[in-house]
Amino acid sequence: MVKREVTTGNLQSIATTLLSWATVLVAITLAYGRLTSKDELHDLQLQQIRLELNERKIAETNMNEKLGTVQADIRVIKQILEHRLPKPP
Repeated sequence: MVKREVTTGNLQSIATTLLSWATVLVAITLAYGRLTSKDELHDLQLQQIRLELNERKIAETNMNEKLGTVQADIRVIKQILEHRLPKPP
């Protein structure tokens, strides 16, 4: 017959095993948290880059509109100087 006794050595072994498992669980949880925070940081950086690109596109569109207006004004001035259009009042 197998004798089952709870000795101090057995209790220490169980406690060590539980402590080891707790340590591994904490380490995994912390590593996951760091990875998640890095992903969130990359998402925020990507969002910032997208916002900057949109701002640049808007600025470029505005600049192109202004350039178009200037080009049209230059054409009108050129036609006035070449006497194709009457001078404005």
